[in-house]
Amino acid sequence: MCRPDRGAGRGVAAAVGPLFVLLLAASYFLLERATPGSFTEPLTRTDALYFAPSGSSQARRRPEGRLPALTCSG
Repeated sequence: MCRPDRGAGRGVAAAVGPLFVLLLAASYFLLERATPGSFTEPLTRTDALYFAPSGSSQARRRPEGRLPALTCSG
């Protein structure tokens, strides 16, 4: 039996996944630009794109003990 709604759902999921990774990478890059030193090393756009799907970003703690708004526990 042909179910076009399932095919459409897969298409939407395939489009949303890469957009989510790009949004997360942009967030990492902008966080580094807004507060330099948030990560253990400066992030370029390519670095942010690499760390977004791998989930291995290294955020530094602020002096008052709080973590930056966007961190990845992994």
